[in-house]
Amino acid sequence: MQSHKQIDIVSTWSWIVTIVLTRLPLVNLIVVPFLALVSSNPSKRNFYRANVILFLALVGLILALVFTTYGSSILDELQKKLQEINPQESIEGQSSPEIDPANARAHPPR
Repeated sequence: MQSHKQIDIVSTWSWIVTIVLTRLPLVNLIVVPFLALVSSNPSKRNFYRANVILFLALVGLILALVFTTYGSSILDELQKKLQEINPQESIEGQSSPEIDPANARAHPPR
């Protein structure tokens, strides 16, 4: 004998409410992850989980594009800001000139 699971049918109006909730800005950022964890219907829970996964993938893609496009300029600006905060430290790759004390006395600065 095979055991048959009782499948909960989700009504059309329930799906309409679900889709509207996922399309409302800011509301979806709170409601969708919450319902992905606690929804009692497996179909809706999987739908919400898929939405969370796609959202995180999209955010990751956008961050990767931003950092590959603007990464070097962002790092340059950060390095300039750090240099303004602490000007005594030399930038990596630049060395401060070494002064020989014996030679400095023989040739004073002009």
